[in-house]
Amino acid sequence: MSARAHRIPPFACAAVFLLACSAEPETPVELCAALLASKLPGAEVITIAPQPPDRIELHYALAVEDAAPVQGQLVCQVVRSQLGGPRLEAATLDGRPLSDTELVVRNANLLLDELYRIGTGSG
Repeated sequence: MSARAHRIPPFACAAVFLLACSAEPETPVELCAALLASKLPGAEVITIAPQPPDRIELHYALAVEDAAPVQGQLVCQVVRSQLGGPRLEAATLDGRPLSDTELVVRNANLLLDELYRIGTGSG
């Protein structure tokens, strides 16, 4: 394997850092977009189709070396927590649902962010 095959683009490191340290997404669209960025770094959102009251569809394209971009869809079912922030009720990436475990972990991180904001008075 060439050294180039193992290279991580500088922007990818920055994106991972921002996602790990960023505050809770404010809107359901931001929540769904953050999920897409974490699952498929480098994916570009082509269209956003909100379907009220609580469903978001993101259509994306992902560049593939020496091939046409791959296109797909992320569907997020979002609810509001009792504290007011968005939470993932369900999500499906290209027809495959996220596991309950992954949903619990993502929502727990959102809850911790929300509690921190409340505790620091910045929310």
